[in-house]
Amino acid sequence: MTTTNTDIETPRHNGFALGLMTGTCVGAGLMLWLAPRAAAELRSRAKGAVKALRTAATEQVDDATTSLSAIATELTTKGQTLKNGVADSVARGAHEVAREAQVVEKFARAASGTHR
Repeated sequence: MTTTNTDIETPRHNGFALGLMTGTCVGAGLMLWLAPRAAAELRSRAKGAVKALRTAATEQVDDATTSLSAIATELTTKGQTLKNGVADSVARGAHEVAREAQVVEKFARAASGTHR
């Protein structure tokens, strides 16, 4: 019995075609079975990433707010201290001018010969 190339090739072509079809069906089935899980997992990861980003941003804003509040309080205190210092200096200067004016007035009266 002699076999020809066509007899040998026919079973291989059918086997290859059957394997190709089976692989395609199995691959499509796995894709459909895994895709919703993968999509749900991606959504879950995305939600987690957004939540983590929101938390980090909130913490950064809270830290910045706390820092700015502390700086504002410190500047307010320093400004109040400076204002009080300037007011005290002006008051001391005014008293000094008034005292010196009295001394000058006494000298002027003494020089003119009138006493009070």
